[in-house]
Amino acid sequence: MSQENIKNNLNRYKTKYYWNQLIRGILFLSFTIGSILLIFSLLEDIFWFSSTTRLVLFVVFLLAVIGSFILWIGIPLLGLLHLRQGITDEQAAIEIGQHFPEIGDKLLNYLQLTHLSQSESTLIAAALSQKTSELKLFYFPKAIDFQVNKKYALITLALLTILVLASFVNPALFTESSLRIVRFNESFSKPAPFQFELLSDLEAFYNDDYQVKVQISGESKPSEVYYNESGRKHLMKRQNDGTYTFSLPAVQQDINFQLEGAGFYSKPYQLRVYKRPEIRNMTLQLDYPAYTGLADESIANTGSVIVPEGTTIKWSITTSDTDEIVFATEDTAKAFQQDNADFTYQQTAKSSFAYKLNMKNAHGSNKSPIQYEVSVVKDEAPSIETTFLPDTITYKSLAITGNITDDYGFRDLGIIYEIGAATTGYIPVSIKSQQQSQQFYFQWDLDTLELDAQTPLVIYARVRDNDAVNGFKSVYSEKYVMQSPSDEEINELIDNKTEASENQMEKSLEMSETLNEQLKELDERLKNKKEMGWQEEKLLEDIIKNKEKLEKEIEELNQKHKELLNSQKEFGKQSEKIQKKSEELQQLINEVLDEETKKLYDELQQLLKEKSKANEVMDQLSKINHKEKNLEKELERALELFKRLKLETQLEQTAKELEKLGDKQEKLGEQLQNQNEDPKADQQQGDQEDQQRGEEKPSTTEQQQEDIKEKFEELEKQLQKAEQLNQELKNPEPLEDFNEEQQDINEKLDEIPQDLKQDQNKAGQKMKNAGQKMKSMAKKMQQMQMSMEMEMMSENIDHLRDILDNLIKLSFEQEQIIQEIKGVRQIDPRFIELSQDQLQLEANAEVIEDSLLSLASRVAQISNFVTREVSEINRNLDATMVELRERNKGKAASHQQFAMTSMNNLALLLDDVLQQMQMAMAEAMGQPKKNGQQQNSLPSMSEMQQQLSEQIQQLKKSGKSGRELSEELARMAAEQAELRRQLEEMQQQLAGQPGMEGEDGQEGGTGNKLKEAIEKMEENEVDLVNKRLTQQLIERQQDIITRMLEAEESLREQKQSPEREGETATQKERRLPPAIDEYLKAKREEIELLKTIPLDLNPFYKKEVNDYFRRLSGQEQ
Repeated sequence: MSQENIKNNLNRYKTKYYWNQLIRGILFLSFTIGSILLIFSLLEDIFWFSSTTRLVLFVVFLLAVIGSFILWIGIPLLGLLHLRQGITDEQAAIEIGQHFPEIGDKLLNYLQLTHLSQSESTLIAAALSQKTSELKLFYFPKAIDFQVNKKYALITLALLTILVLASFVNPALFTESSLRIVRFNESFSKPAPFQFELLSDLEAFYNDDYQVKVQISGESKPSEVYYNESGRKHLMKRQNDGTYTFSLPAVQQDINFQLEGAGFYSKPYQLRVYKRPEIRNMTLQLDYPAYTGLADESIANTGSVIVPEGTTIKWSITTSDTDEIVFATEDTAKAFQQDNADFTYQQTAKSSFAYKLNMKNAHGSNKSPIQYEVSVVKDEAPSIETTFLPDTITYKSLAITGNITDDYGFRDLGIIYEIGAATTGYIPVSIKSQQQSQQFYFQWDLDTLELDAQTPLVIYARVRDNDAVNGFKSVYSEKYVMQSPSDEEINELIDNKTEASENQMEKSLEMSETLNEQLKELDERLKNKKEMGWQEEKLLEDIIKNKEKLEKEIEELNQKHKELLNSQKEFGKQSEKIQKKSEELQQLINEVLDEETKKLYDELQQLLKEKSKANEVMDQLSKINHKEKNLEKELERALELFKRLKLETQLEQTAKELEKLGDKQEKLGEQLQNQNEDPKADQQQGDQEDQQRGEEKPSTTEQQQEDIKEKFEELEKQLQKAEQLNQELKNPEPLEDFNEEQQDINEKLDEIPQDLKQDQNKAGQKMKNAGQKMKSMAKKMQQMQMSMEMEMMSENIDHLRDILDNLIKLSFEQEQIIQEIKGVRQIDPRFIELSQDQLQLEANAEVIEDSLLSLASRVAQISNFVTREVSEINRNLDATMVELRERNKGKAASHQQFAMTSMNNLALLLDDVLQQMQMAMAEAMGQPKKNGQQQNSLPSMSEMQQQLSEQIQQLKKSGKSGRELSEELARMAAEQAELRRQLEEMQQQLAGQPGMEGEDGQEGGTGNKLKEAIEKMEENEVDLVNKRLTQQLIERQQDIITRMLEAEESLREQKQSPEREGETATQKERRLPPAIDEYLKAKREEIELLKTIPLDLNPFYKKEVNDYFRRLSGQEQ
């Protein structure tokens, strides 16, 4: 029991020991915390450490507190709670023995004895008993004195007193300094003598610009203020109102910043960046009304559309950062239906409206208004634009072209016409009903309407759209009135076209003369020059440009003369004879331009580009000079022929009208005489005649007579005009004087009005006499014209025969000179004599040329090819003289040979022309044509061809040469040309008859056989002229005879076959006038262009594109 008491007494000591340690630890911990807090706060208050230093202080403070707490509080507390082994009994015994000297080591010995082995228990027990009795007198806890801690408590209390006093003296010492240490991760600025007042809101939107705006207040203010972000400083801009600003462009994330001025910082700020509501994708689904025929479609990324009325529109929008979308118009606001980030809205468009999309989220709305417009297109009436293109040459056809447009298509298009007040007709025009915009054209042959000059034709077009609801809206075009021209209008029309053609000829001739002058000037400048200067190059460029202009003028001349010819044909204002001459003149005009000249100019232009030498350009100019001089002559010739033809036409037309007027005057006299004998019968007869003629009956005879007198005066003026035209000719015709006849007729016409008042029988007789004199004068004019023509034809034939003889002689002379020069050396005096002979031959050629050109100005049958051959002769003769002067025999002989070949070719051509002129004269003199014997003439021609073939074979075997051979070959070439001409004439007469073409277009027809024979004849003519007696020539002769015999057999079979007698009627195709045909061709091309409009265009844009092309078409017209 005693031992147990000692144990308990020892434990009570330990408990008091731990309490003493705990009290002391609390005092130590309080002192430590207070002293560190005081020291660190003082340091921070003085130095305003950085975040890093404050972090170190805070860590040191925490470590000190935690270490002190563990050491002075934790360990004693664990020992007190017996959670940790504290001091041992032996350590306690030692401390107790030290406190109680009386105990000393007794307690320690006692504890040691209690651990000894039990084998010694008797002795130990005695010792323990003794120790127990000694120790029980002591109370161990008294060894612990709490009063010892009083000094520590006083020290701690003193420290606490200091802390309290410091907090009163400087309240911010612990509240702010210690707070800055604890909040070491934040930036704190040392209190400045001024204040930063941030005026900007600390919220911004993504990608928006943000402006930091601050105002400084206080007694002293810094001179500069900086924006500080992550240690980077930017000077802020001072504004007039004393504030400072700094702009941050397109902020995209949160930003921490401070403001700095004079070394002082503001508190830290944080700018929060939010995102606005945004459209990621928008689609409009358009559901068009069924009647429009439009396919439904979707339009992406646009909110403005143009749609037909009644279209249902569905908006589908995909967004980001969006909580709500409101569809707002001027009158309403409706929310979209939302499905997460997708929003939809649907509405039927009945009229045009503008709308906004208002988007919102928790932080704001869309920055700028999202505005769109829906334009609704009403179903409007169609539109039509028409152009009427009458044939101003024949007035027998009309082309109608134009544009029609509508929203969605058409029902029909038609042409409505009115003839007078009674007749109305409708002609449908084919169109594409579903094509919203299209062009149309309609060609109308007016012959079926049987129009006359008194009845107008009114034409207009009507188009209807496919709007069945509104009754197919109709629109009419403007009306066009067309009326056949009167005789006076026809005469005026032909006169205008005649004048236009003549003016164009004169203009072309003038330009040709100017071009030749420029060529001559350039040739003079290039002489004795090696290189071309810039002036020569400029002149050459002008020549090429002028040539191009001349070609265009000649093409225009060709077109104008064709129009004149067509008008004359259509209105029948010329006789067949003059019509034939007009066609021959047209053929001459067609052949004025040739490809060879164009090629020469192309080569000249290439020389200019290559900066060629002067001599090369001169060589080319030499070739062109002959061509251009020939062109000038051809134009001059065409103009002279045109004037002569104009004279003949004027005389013929005047005679015709005079004869017609005389007949009218004579009938009026008979009517007047009959009227006195039987007024009623005569009245009825006159009415019937007027009705048959379709003329309005004059109210009185005086008026009719006055009209006749005016018409005769007009014819007198026409006769004077003919005399003026004759004087304009280079070689005027010997026109007869009709002054006596005119004076006699005028006297009768002047007496008639007075006789009508006194004696109508006498007036009627004078009318008949005046009419007879008019007819007599007309007949005299016709006889004069015929006599002039026959005399001119006779003179022309004689003249051409002389030219042909001289040309053949010239060819023989050229051949003789060629042969003689071959045997003469250049140093031989005979060479000079032969050169002089060549020069004389050239002069003779010029005489022939002048005579031929003079004849060509009167004879249209002489083709341009003849004049060009003359030009070739002159060119080669000129070149021959140049080479002879240089004593270059080889080149001179070559040019001589070419000149002789051209002479022979020209002789063949002129012989052909001579034959034509003789036949024309025979026909004019009334000699019968041999049309009835055409088929019988083929055998005779085959026999003549056989004879010619035999003559050629004999000539080849004869061995003839020189002049004798040349004469034989020339005669044979002429015979071959005559046979060919007769065969060509037969081919033309047989054209179109049954059997002329082979079956199914094969080459077995008679016409093809004749054509082959003619082609081989032409080849033989060339060989004979060029003195080529070859085996091929003889073989071709046999082929020609074979083809002619085959054609003869075919004709014989056709004559015997009854199946050949019938002919199938064919419809003659009516050709449009060239102007209308070209216009319609251009319109067709424009239609094809319009068809290329993409089919997936919005209807509105289709309409705009069509309008654009229509306006463009209008500008071209």
